[in-house]
Amino acid sequence: MDGVSDQDIKCLQEAIYHEARGESFDGQLYVGFVIRNRVESKYFPDDFCKVIKEPWQFSYNHTLGSFDMVDKKAKELAYQAAYMVLTVDQVPISKHVLYYHSTSVKPKWDYEKIQEYAQIGNHIFYEDR
Repeated sequence: MDGVSDQDIKCLQEAIYHEARGESFDGQLYVGFVIRNRVESKYFPDDFCKVIKEPWQFSYNHTLGSFDMVDKKAKELAYQAAYMVLTVDQVPISKHVLYYHSTSVKPKWDYEKIQEYAQIGNHIFYEDR
């Protein structure tokens, strides 16, 4: 991916930290690749920070009072995942994987238009049909 900025890494690290902290490294990568897929999709903004800050797209943006990353080990792991997501040439998941949610919730989505792609840890990932 060309033109990776410090801001892209910071936004993606924060999203991975808050959305997938405690998940396996693969689970954190999947969250990051969903965000990258959105950036590369014509249906979402073409900027990492804009995709992440879109209203009601990522739960931590509307449920947390603070975006501090206090767990240093988890912060470093999220940075490593973000860096890999931003610098790998080929995304190892389908480019149509644009959605995920925690297994603890059941969003009111149109499940006729998406299909389950994978479950990693506590997240289920979906691709467009």
